[in-house]
Amino acid sequence: MNDFQNDCSDYAASPTNAVVKPPPPPADDLRTLLHGTLVSTLARTDFRKRLLDCELATDHAAPAHGEAAFTLLCTHILNSLTEGPEIDIASALIRFSDDPLCQLAALQTVARSLGEAWCTDSTDFASLTAAVSRLQSALHKSSSAFPAQSVSHHCPSVHFVLPVGETHRFATALVEEHFRIRGWRTELHFSNHHHDLKQVLVTERPNLVCLSWSDTRLKPSVNELLEILSEHRHKDTLLIAGGPATLEKIDWLFKRGVDNVFSDTYLALECAEMHIAKITKRIGGQ
Repeated sequence: MNDFQNDCSDYAASPTNAVVKPPPPPADDLRTLLHGTLVSTLARTDFRKRLLDCELATDHAAPAHGEAAFTLLCTHILNSLTEGPEIDIASALIRFSDDPLCQLAALQTVARSLGEAWCTDSTDFASLTAAVSRLQSALHKSSSAFPAQSVSHHCPSVHFVLPVGETHRFATALVEEHFRIRGWRTELHFSNHHHDLKQVLVTERPNLVCLSWSDTRLKPSVNELLEILSEHRHKDTLLIAGGPATLEKIDWLFKRGVDNVFSDTYLALECAEMHIAKITKRIGGQ
């Protein structure tokens, strides 16, 4: 679920009297990173099928369709975030497709490209923060139009937990939206609310708890969370984890009681729904 996570030393200014070939602007690196992320996103056959009805107006006579339209949309959004001019991202998403999963995929693709840019020093903190803030606003605006399945008390529930100090929350918001669209009841908890979390685990018995963790320096806080979850979660509550830090600490997480670790939102959803089907079948057979 990394779809949630410096100054560019390569672009340090040269002396004004030096004759050097100027380095490529950061936007070029960002577009390269976007291309790699697009390849990963479009590798899913089921997602490519969803894109068949999508289209996007272009400067040419004919609009772009399918994968070409998705690529163009992500490029437009990234350009808007890094170079300008600004566009209404939420409106662009809605015009592109009425399929909320296609809209979320575009936001995830751009966000992952920005995250990789940060990891490779191709963007700075201020630019990254501003870009993610605009993506967050676009998600909030576009998600209000997402046709979620009817959610009731009997629907499966997922609780997202974040350690104290976790600042990379946009990826968690995207994953939460995926679950909401699929008809899940979703809640978000921060580990400084230990009492509330204990009460939820005991009284509500959520079907799924998802730990979202991006910074390995927050391991002590994560350890506290895992102790609470180990002591208070119901035996039928599945515990999964996602985020850059979880991929670095997989063995440790398994030893601490985590059932599975995911770097892919869709695989996490599949696992969660298989868990619900298994529990439902077992209860129905009693």
